[in-house]
Amino acid sequence: MKQLFPAAGEVGRWKPEGEPLSFRGEALFDHIDGGADIYFEYGFVILVTQQYKDEDRALSVEIYCMEDAAAAFGIYSYNRHPSLSPVEVGGDGTIHPNGLFYWQGRYYIDIRQVGTASVSSEDILTIGKAVEKNIGAAAERPEIMKLLPRENMVPHSEVFARGKLAINNQVYIAEEDLFGLAKDEVAALARYRAGLPEFSVIIAGYKSPEACEKAFTRLREHFMGSGSAVDAQFAIAAMPGKHYAVRKADDTLLVVANADNPQNALDMLDRISQQEGLQE
Repeated sequence: MKQLFPAAGEVGRWKPEGEPLSFRGEALFDHIDGGADIYFEYGFVILVTQQYKDEDRALSVEIYCMEDAAAAFGIYSYNRHPSLSPVEVGGDGTIHPNGLFYWQGRYYIDIRQVGTASVSSEDILTIGKAVEKNIGAAAERPEIMKLLPRENMVPHSEVFARGKLAINNQVYIAEEDLFGLAKDEVAALARYRAGLPEFSVIIAGYKSPEACEKAFTRLREHFMGSGSAVDAQFAIAAMPGKHYAVRKADDTLLVVANADNPQNALDMLDRISQQEGLQE
């Protein structure tokens, strides 16, 4: 991975400072204190970091190699926030006052200012573009992301998930792993605003209708109790003004969370069900 870092002379006056550092496996916890678990949930392989300097200005460039492109997009989507500014670099990029992060192929790249000397967004983006060129290979977003309706979606709020940590960070329902995503089972989440209080959508894809049925049952029993019995969908108020609607469709589970009333939640389920790829 060292070849992915720009060499001296490739990014203006910026030059590598020292040798790259590598963190593989559990060593990631030494680098990210308290925040490494989510990388393993997505599929972490190795992190390589390199410092760059231009006189008193310094930047840290971190390149995370993930197990596949979906994992790289996932950790990118998990870390971004709709309030931050998108930028054209890699597959998707986000720039903020102290740095830049983006994904490309199976890599997640995080570039940050180090120290108090200010570094311009232009310089940060120059190094980001150089890494992008060295990586070369691009990739598509995971297929399940296409199932999220675009209308009224909060821009840049969509998240790709592979487990409980990512889902609960976006929409907390319970400490229990209600969705129970196994390997190769994934979910897409996004926030929506349509002249109404903001609500969320979760679309979970399973390897079989039986696995989807088990997740549907866990959600039904969580909201309605173990003696409950419904067919393929239900709507319920978790608290005043916070309504959930859940529907199973073969091997796909659809959830609308935090809608202002049950009918709006059910209407959104109908909209999702009309997406290409979900129609029977």
